[in-house]
Amino acid sequence: MLTVDSTRAFKYLWYIWRILGLHPPDGDTFWARHYTAYRICVNIVVNICVPISFYIICLLSSNLLEFCETYYVAAMMVVEQLKLFNAWLMLDRFKDVQKYLNRLDCRLQSREERDIIRDHIRRSKQTFFWIMRLFTAIIITVALLVVFTGELALQAWYPWDWRTLTFGYYSTVFCQVFGIALVCVVTISNDTYPMAYLTMIAGHFKALALRISVLGYSSDESQAVTNDKLINCIKDHQSLLLLVKTIQDTLSSVVFFQFACTASSLCTLTFYVVFVELNLSKLIHMFLNFNAVIIETIIICYAAEEVYFGADQVCKAIYDCNWYSQSIKFQRTLIIMLKRSQRPVIIVASQICPVRMTTFLARKNGESVEANGHQYGHSLAAFRIREYEYGDGDGDGVTYPISYVGAGQFIYWPAKARISRLMDVRFTICHYQ
Repeated sequence: MLTVDSTRAFKYLWYIWRILGLHPPDGDTFWARHYTAYRICVNIVVNICVPISFYIICLLSSNLLEFCETYYVAAMMVVEQLKLFNAWLMLDRFKDVQKYLNRLDCRLQSREERDIIRDHIRRSKQTFFWIMRLFTAIIITVALLVVFTGELALQAWYPWDWRTLTFGYYSTVFCQVFGIALVCVVTISNDTYPMAYLTMIAGHFKALALRISVLGYSSDESQAVTNDKLINCIKDHQSLLLLVKTIQDTLSSVVFFQFACTASSLCTLTFYVVFVELNLSKLIHMFLNFNAVIIETIIICYAAEEVYFGADQVCKAIYDCNWYSQSIKFQRTLIIMLKRSQRPVIIVASQICPVRMTTFLARKNGESVEANGHQYGHSLAAFRIREYEYGDGDGDGVTYPISYVGAGQFIYWPAKARISRLMDVRFTICHYQ
């Protein structure tokens, strides 16, 4: 029996995938015999009924504020459906990845290496539970909004008039809360499975680096035994690189699409919060949604960054081993491994965008998620001000001055006259590169 089992980091993911109809149970039990009918019902609700209500209301938006209120939900719904479909297609690959990780568990040779893997298992589980708490808070705020305001937390289309009929109102509330709960379960699995697999791969990179760094220091080992250990380390390194390639193939296109949707969703969500007067419950709900949209991208970038630094530690560990006291054969073999380990291990989305924290945070040339969302926000605000200038029914048809401050920087000065639900403040759009 393995003293360390990396697959424990994925235990909750497989439970969720079974609930969502992606992972059928084994055996000839009652649950297994009726699982096909169950998965059809669940997927009709999760992938057809709930998403289509948000897509239709987004398409029926009559003005910019309504569009911003509904777009971020519709955009993230598309991303979650794509990620769930991608996970279903790649389940067999995930099982193969777990087999490779079990083999790497068997290669662990010291207590320090096992402690590294246990620490990454613990971190993976902690991240899963923190994300689950965040989406649980979102579900709670949805229910509280209905109780205290009598309005739906998220604008959605339903084929009946839920405002006038008592039965229709309660059935609509139940449908939305239940539907959002299911979507949150889908989002939890979609957000945590890339993080969990990348975190465990990073942990095995670090364990391998520790194993390499002590090569040649044992006085009881012959040079031939040390050379055999180096060969085994090279095989483990090749296995980890293969796992990275497998994970990249499963995430490449989906992550790229998520970057684009995250940027636009952050823009529209922020624009809606700034331009609309919200009660406290709605503001808390929007704040949680804002954090959820950001976290969806950050956790993938952070896990990919962990893999990058873990692989880099392998390169540094090669210099730390006692290579100068070993045979020429050992040194030549080590040089080959050194050359390969000097190539950075970076997850790339659609062969275009590197998945790293610098991708999310960097502002150079407006290539990051944050910078792109910033530019979208500039365009939306300019469009909104243009509506006020020409009068669209919300304002009074008065043209308000626009002051040019510097290269790429504009400050809009709303007058004290009432502008449709816009707070009487100076709204500043910061400059962008």
